[in-house]
Amino acid sequence: MRGQLNSEGSTYTPLMTISEAARKHGISRNKLSEYIRAGKIPGYAVRGHVFVSAESVEQYKDKVVWSRRGLNFSAVVEGHAEGKSDYAIAKEL
Repeated sequence: MRGQLNSEGSTYTPLMTISEAARKHGISRNKLSEYIRAGKIPGYAVRGHVFVSAESVEQYKDKVVWSRRGLNFSAVVEGHAEGKSDYAIAKEL
């Protein structure tokens, strides 16, 4: 199992290749590589191969989805649950 110990040596973080992480989280390998190069997701280079932790990819995905949804997302979901049209919900917001 690949992994990394934190600086105190008490926590072990399992690591996966970019291909494994992309396949597991449903994003393209190129997009994941782009996020790593941009510093949005931490990557670990070991002997010429780049690894990421599943946890860091998941945290980034959650953050991006939340920011894309915005603050009014729950109001839209509630409006649809009440049977309102998109137009009616937009007028309320």
